[in-house]
Amino acid sequence: MSDAIPGLNQPPTAHGGLISWVNEIAALTRPARVQWCDGSQQEWDELTSLLVEQGTLLPLHPDLRLRMESMFALDLAHSTLVGELDLAIIAEPSENPHLTFAQLATVPLCVAMLADHPAARKRSVSIEEFGNVGWMIFPRKAHPVIYDRVLDASRQAAISPVELHHYVAPQEAVQLITENFGIAFMAKGVAEQIRNTEIAVRPLSQTSLQVASYLVLRADQASRLVNEFGRAFLRKVLPNSKIEDASGQLSLGL
Repeated sequence: MSDAIPGLNQPPTAHGGLISWVNEIAALTRPARVQWCDGSQQEWDELTSLLVEQGTLLPLHPDLRLRMESMFALDLAHSTLVGELDLAIIAEPSENPHLTFAQLATVPLCVAMLADHPAARKRSVSIEEFGNVGWMIFPRKAHPVIYDRVLDASRQAAISPVELHHYVAPQEAVQLITENFGIAFMAKGVAEQIRNTEIAVRPLSQTSLQVASYLVLRADQASRLVNEFGRAFLRKVLPNSKIEDASGQLSLGL
């Protein structure tokens, strides 16, 4: 009779002992339905939606709406400072005592080049390999800290480009690369989007050219909603990191 119970014969596991035990308990208790838990995000969404619908759980902010903005690093920092944005994710933000930061990830800056460039045969490259060719780089306003690091690294290596061009959209750099103008410095995520059979992408090996991204909030952020959102985001992205101080408040720091 137990095999007539809805859900009983849909186990998400092949563990014979567990299946046998569940069948035994179902035969004894005769539940209206058996719900197997697999720990998936889909299951979480379905169960929480059901509990909210039944009134067992109440949504904290049912009318919450998120608005996203894509800006240069300096503009993101300024908009966060003046309250136009509550949070921002910024690559290598400039230090500011009125902002607080939580590091999310660090990745190398990349170089996009023709696939037949000698450096394309390597797994990683150094800036010294790109002297006497044209360089393309994002405007300084986009990422001032990273921009200055690239130029500082070139000065320390005593190399310089034949020409220095600036791009906003990566497709602008693609055209010049394919015309054999030179190479382009790009963030890893952007560079991967333009990689193809003609263009190779390699990470720079210099430690100084690593790019760290941060979650940024105002240091005096008092909104419970913003802090709850920031805390939930960090727990999702950095599940093993301590993100609260002794009082339970969101604690971020460089």
